[in-house]
Amino acid sequence: MIFPQRFKEHIVSYPLIAAAKEAMYLSQKFAFDVLGRNKLYLGTKDHNVRAQHVYHSTGFVLSDPESISRFHIMKQQEQK
Repeated sequence: MIFPQRFKEHIVSYPLIAAAKEAMYLSQKFAFDVLGRNKLYLGTKDHNVRAQHVYHSTGFVLSDPESISRFHIMKQQEQK
């Protein structure tokens, strides 16, 4: 069966997005638990919508309302 190129891109992108999310969670864990940081920053190109989606879905928020390419996340305070 021959699939249209557009369909093939969706088949490939879902596992890649899942891997990217897992990488973001591991990066957060490393920065907060191992390095002892309280805030984590990252950036992307303005046109990289996939990366921006992954950042938003893993808890990052926009650092600057004027820019769609700078994000940050703060360490969650543990409940006592």
